[in-house]
Amino acid sequence: MTNEYLKLTALTLAFAFGFILVVYEQFAVPRVWFIEPSLRGNSYAKLSGVFSIFMAPGLASQLFIWWHSLVVLAGGLLLLRLVLVVFKSRSQYVAAGGLIACWIVFLVLFARS
Repeated sequence: MTNEYLKLTALTLAFAFGFILVVYEQFAVPRVWFIEPSLRGNSYAKLSGVFSIFMAPGLASQLFIWWHSLVVLAGGLLLLRLVLVVFKSRSQYVAAGGLIACWIVFLVLFARS
């Protein structure tokens, strides 16, 4: 049972971190925060974020009960706002590293079950 909660947590974090990578530029420009050159315009980092935005809720609905995808969406949006408020301009680095870590953790947990 704990393994299932860890999978759901990893999917929620992957959704939040992917969403941060996609919207960081629009969030940072009005606040005059530094934007990593790899996050400007269309980039592979943003593409991985878009992949996570669609895959995390989709996997949650396939692996768990249908409403777990809503948990991933709601929890991810709350975490998105929390990470942006707490880490400010460093949230781009937190999101990039966190996204990679979340997918690795999810794949390891998925391989074990």
